[in-house]
This record gives sequence, structure tokens and C-alpha cells, in this order.
Amino acid sequence: MLSVKFMSGEFPEYARKQIQEGKITNLDLRDNDFNNPLAVDQLCHLLSDPKCKLIQLVLSNCRNFCPNPMRKVVDAIIKNKKTRLRVISFLGSGVDNQGAEMVAELIENNTSLETINCNNSTFDEASLRRIEKAYEDNYYLEEFFFFQVQN
Repeated sequence: MLSVKFMSGEFPEYARKQIQEGKITNLDLRDNDFNNPLAVDQLCHLLSDPKCKLIQLVLSNCRNFCPNPMRKVVDAIIKNKKTRLRVISFLGSGVDNQGAEMVAELIENNTSLETINCNNSTFDEASLRRIEKAYEDNYYLEEFFFFQVQN
């Protein structure tokens, strides 16, 4: 697994190259600040590329992730009809009601995902029901983790 930090405000070139070449299948972006539009755009470009061979994407404990950067990431994954992504973690990244809607869309439009982790999220019961409905209709998704943070 390759762990990447957006130190320069960009998605690192060495990581982009290795992902594009298919040498990296597990990408750990935990603890990053998604306040930089350039890094988000570069990540989304990679995720939407049909040549992307990522299987696992960790977006745990990311700051400034929901709603705008999350929207872009989810759209990029949905756009890539050849995605191989099996596992995605949003653990502790502030998935709120808007984010829950995006998770539901991701479940509805992606048959490669097997595991989604939304532990430590803040969405309400209605949003959870929306995700559950999407989950019921997706025969490929095997695990959905959710533990709500009490406000």
C-alpha cells in the first residue's frame, strides 16, 4: 500500500505515475487535508481513468473532505466504468447527510465495490435508510460499516 501526503499541495508525481502504470493497487490518503483543489483534481483524474488499477482507497480522517471534494471523488469513481475499486474507507472523514447521499449513489452506480467503511460519520437516520436502500439493490457489496458519532 502506498501512503501519500499532499505536502506540496499537489498529488505527488511519483504516486500518479505508479498508479497510472498499474504498479500501485492500494492507496492510503488518510489524514490529508482536501482543501487543495489541485490535489483533488489530480486524484479525480486518476480515479476516472479506465487504466487505473486501484483496488483499495483509504480516505480516513481526511479534513475538509465533505461535501465538495467528496462529490468530485465519488463522481470520478462512478465515471470510470472499468474501475477495479473493491474497498473504500471514509472512516472519520466527516461524512454527513450530503456525504451519505453520495455514498448511496456510489453503491447504486458501482458493481465492483465490496466494502465501504463509513464509521464515525455524522449522517442522520433518514440518510442511513437511503444508504440501506441502495445496499439492498446492490448484490456485489458485501460489507458496509457504519457507527454514528453522537453530536
